[in-house]
Amino acid sequence: MASSWKGGLPTLRQGRVSLREIQPEDEDPIVALFRDPRVSRHLADPPRSRKAFRQFVKWSAGTRLAGRYTGFAVRQGARTVGMMYVWVVAPGTAEIGFALSPPMWGTGLFRAAGGLLCRFAFDVMKLHRLEMRIAAENTRAQVAVYKLGATPEGLLRDSFLKDGRYHDSVMFRLLRPEFMATLRS
Repeated sequence: MASSWKGGLPTLRQGRVSLREIQPEDEDPIVALFRDPRVSRHLADPPRSRKAFRQFVKWSAGTRLAGRYTGFAVRQGARTVGMMYVWVVAPGTAEIGFALSPPMWGTGLFRAAGGLLCRFAFDVMKLHRLEMRIAAENTRAQVAVYKLGATPEGLLRDSFLKDGRYHDSVMFRLLRPEFMATLRS
């Protein structure tokens, strides 16, 4: 089962929240999400145009087939309200990232969707360590990953370029045993 995700991603569900592979029909909500300055201000270079989104979908599928990347649309009911990814950076280790529509912030949706993503990364992709690089000024996202059981490991100075200047990120990690402990509590 560990390699079966490379041929296509399953749909993951918890209540009304689901994660499924990003599809062409997610173009409008995801492009709108990344055009929203409340979201894009914390991201290095998200796909903000239809053309960039289409290129991203192609890249995502090809990189999944190579066993390096999974891109999920976050859905609440029948609406796409965000995206999440797992990007394998070394054997057993991946970076995860996420962006949610601002009306979803503070609703508990991230906890459900993030839990689904982490469970998939640990149980299906057989990863041991997940890393999250979060813009230092994005305290809302930092609090969200704490709730998944993530621990900050340090400050990455000038780690991404945005609007002509470098920004710091906080590196968080989540190990499989730590995540499993949050499921039991």
